Amino acid sequence: MRPAWPLTWANLALVKADLLEFDAEMAQSLQYSAAYGPYEPGVLTIVAGLGLRYEAWLTPAMAEVVNGTILRGLTSRAGGTAQQVFGLLASHSTGAPLNPALRASLEDQLGSNDWARNTDQWVNLALEHWDEWSSVGLPPIRLRLLEKITDQPRRLRRVSDTVHLLDICPYLSRKPEILLICTRGLPTKGG
Repeated sequence: MRPAWPLTWANLALVKADLLEFDAEMAQSLQYSAAYGPYEPGVLTIVAGLGLRYEAWLTPAMAEVVNGTILRGLTSRAGGTAQQVFGLLASHSTGAPLNPALRASLEDQLGSNDWARNTDQWVNLALEHWDEWSSVGLPPIRLRLLEKITDQPRRLRRVSDTVHLLDICPYLSRKPEILLICTRGLPTKGG
């Protein structure tokens, strides 16, 4: 085995996970893959995928490595990597709450101003887990989401297909195209 090849370490961790061997060797494989290839596209997708698939079996140390890898994957500039990690996260989290550590990491990222890349995926992620984000007033995640929706009303059309339209519309600007989408999506009297 080549000791400094991150993809080899990621693949070893995947084999260990598929064999349900969540032991010290797997923990070491995850750590080495993240240390030697923190932005390597293959490492990002393999570790994110195995971490999401086997999250119930991960030790806290393994989960920390996986969560960091997922965050790096979501912000990756390598062609297609961020979209792959968003896809893994979306397929994993449909209807299921995020683990608390990953949710906290995502809250930090979603609450920041760094939505310049992959904005549509960030909007979808924020909407998918709308109820999980802290609900005291309008937390930073919801504010960023509202800002991104107001920037491009086409994103509001995605919201109109969700249950969150009633929550979002009162906070949006009164641009005609936004008002039109909000009024079409709101329930009418007697219906």
